[in-house]
Amino acid sequence: MTHVFERRAETPPLRVLRDPLGHAYKIVTAPDVLNYRHQLAELANFLTKLRRAVLRRDRPVFVDLSQCVSIDIVACILLTAEIDRCHRLRPGSIAGCYPAAADALEVLGQLGFDRCLSMPPALQGPPADWIATIRSGAGIGEAVAPIMAEVADLALKAWGDKAFANQVHAVLNEAMTNVIMHAYPADLIDKASCLPGRWWAAGIYNVEENEAWFFALDQGVGIPRTAIRTYDGLLQKFSIDPDTPHDHLIIAAAIKEARTQTGLHQHGKGLMAMIRLIDEKTIGGSISIISRFGEHIIVKNSAHPNPDLRRIEFGRRLAGEVPGTLIVWKLNGPMSHGVATGGST
Repeated sequence: MTHVFERRAETPPLRVLRDPLGHAYKIVTAPDVLNYRHQLAELANFLTKLRRAVLRRDRPVFVDLSQCVSIDIVACILLTAEIDRCHRLRPGSIAGCYPAAADALEVLGQLGFDRCLSMPPALQGPPADWIATIRSGAGIGEAVAPIMAEVADLALKAWGDKAFANQVHAVLNEAMTNVIMHAYPADLIDKASCLPGRWWAAGIYNVEENEAWFFALDQGVGIPRTAIRTYDGLLQKFSIDPDTPHDHLIIAAAIKEARTQTGLHQHGKGLMAMIRLIDEKTIGGSISIISRFGEHIIVKNSAHPNPDLRRIEFGRRLAGEVPGTLIVWKLNGPMSHGVATGGST
């Protein structure tokens, strides 16, 4: 695929921009900060506007990132996936400009925003060797394993433990395979705005904190919708009101059910494997399972002085919608390296 994305020294008069055929662009302007954790509503609103503008099909769309000064990793992955989706649904429909701010441009370039989308390079030179850039694939088959191996290789670079790195690879491969198997049920997806089977993955090693982060994203119907159908009576069993926003509660309930029913159509095995690896093989880590309007988080910190807080679970209702399911998996290293005495939780 080919995109028209460029760098600009200053903000152009975007209101008069036209494509090479003379058609006026529909301009979708990014907020100055794209941040999942602290400004999700603004991020979600921007991505929704972008998708709707492309799917209207009345004009080409110009993605204006010029005023964006800060982009976090999760926002970068969500933005990459959204532009990827829009272009595949309507080839040639998107142009845009990179951020002028060096920090925001650095995040896009290092995470492979441009490489994943076959755009002109955001930065010169290869990404740092502690980053597994954003990759995308469709279906399960042979495409999943080698990309997951590249992402999992960060664990080997971080801790030099081949056996642990192999476990990370196996778990990532299983999780991604299960995500693809269940994220896109044919009777629930919106065929006009969906790319069945499509997924995105990335990873990064934080040298200062000695922790590896792995990210996996789909744009399917989301865990809250598939869990209700997979586990009969789930809402009633966990006293979840079907008439109020409750996606984070459904995710938590689905995890509890999956712990005892992992043989049910293979559903939940990937997530359970990720959780078990944190619990049984690491000195610390966390997993955030983000889907639609909910997030469920599990944190392990073996070094916490309070034994009751060495493993906690909690959830939250999100201020904006995350399409499909995003998994953010953090590992603080294998148990063979001892109990952590620092780093983040």
